[in-house]
Amino acid sequence: MARSHFPVWLMAVLLVLVTVALYWPAMRCDFVNYDDNLYVTSNGDIYAALDRREQAAEAWRKSLSVEPNPQIQKKLSDLSAR
Repeated sequence: MARSHFPVWLMAVLLVLVTVALYWPAMRCDFVNYDDNLYVTSNGDIYAALDRREQAAEAWRKSLSVEPNPQIQKKLSDLSAR
């Protein structure tokens, strides 16, 4: 198998440098706020989806609840009494 002439770390450094050089001009651009309020911050569908997700997570957490084990509770209370 043919061996590469460049070490792997050198190729990684070159890739990072090329990426930074290509995207550097974008650092001079300002943030554009055309439609964030329309599609994100004031979008009722997003809030409804987040609410449904929160309700589903709460129902899942409640379904995992188990009855406390009296033996473990006694051991814990004995430890805390020391």
